[in-house]
Amino acid sequence: MTEKLTIEIPINASINDLINLGKYDGVDGNVAENFTNLSIVSTNWKCKLFSSPKPIWSQEVVENRVNRGFVTANAPQILMFGALYPELQHLYTIVGLGSSCLINGTRKVLTLTSDRGMRVLRFSPWGIVKWSSAYHFLFVKPVNES
Repeated sequence: MTEKLTIEIPINASINDLINLGKYDGVDGNVAENFTNLSIVSTNWKCKLFSSPKPIWSQEVVENRVNRGFVTANAPQILMFGALYPELQHLYTIVGLGSSCLINGTRKVLTLTSDRGMRVLRFSPWGIVKWSSAYHFLFVKPVNES
């Protein structure tokens, strides 16, 4: 993928606003209630998708990319990415490792998936098993950083 990917998050956007912008065919019912206290620090982000040719743990993904100046995408970032690049969700399962929350004692992250042509926003476990090479991870850095 050679196209430059960027997102701009509206400064006053709520989690529900960002979910609605995505026009998802299916949304895990817990999303809005698990991300109620949003703090949007910067609105313009460069985006990169990373995948591993072999199964990889969540922590390994984070360590691999953070050393290159990018950070894991949080909830507003992955939601805006899904809204702006819906076609990529049909090609890849996209994970925002920075969008973690606890649900019933288990750490979970937001995942953009495609199921029979429908775009779905759901939670996946953060580190219970290794992620297969089919998963792509969204990383971001502020546009003003080189």
